[in-house]
Amino acid sequence: MPKRAPILDVTAFTYLFYYVMYESEETDDTFDDNEIFALAFEALGSDDLALAFVARFRGLIRLLELLETEGYIANIEGEMKFHPGVFEAAATARTRANGNFPEKPFLQKVSQFADGKYRDFRLGA
Repeated sequence: MPKRAPILDVTAFTYLFYYVMYESEETDDTFDDNEIFALAFEALGSDDLALAFVARFRGLIRLLELLETEGYIANIEGEMKFHPGVFEAAATARTRANGNFPEKPFLQKVSQFADGKYRDFRLGA
């Protein structure tokens, strides 16, 4: 049975997320998991952490529309803006064995960060 994705450092996850998104946009290409793994391995230096990043990255990508609907992501002047609670949750929330995040618990975790650690943060402010 596959194991759940290990927790990642929030700063490392956030940096890598933006790096993959930037590189994908610059090359006008959608990276496959092997390409994302290679970037993550180079940054994190471990197979387990690189695999965890790929799983968490893909899990977050699957929830982008829902997070936008809930107000944690906004398109401001053509640029995607993320509430920092999204990255805290994506780096630390429990995943399913397939790497996906269960929607309701993930949103609850984002909300906890938004109401606690980031209570003064406003998208676009």
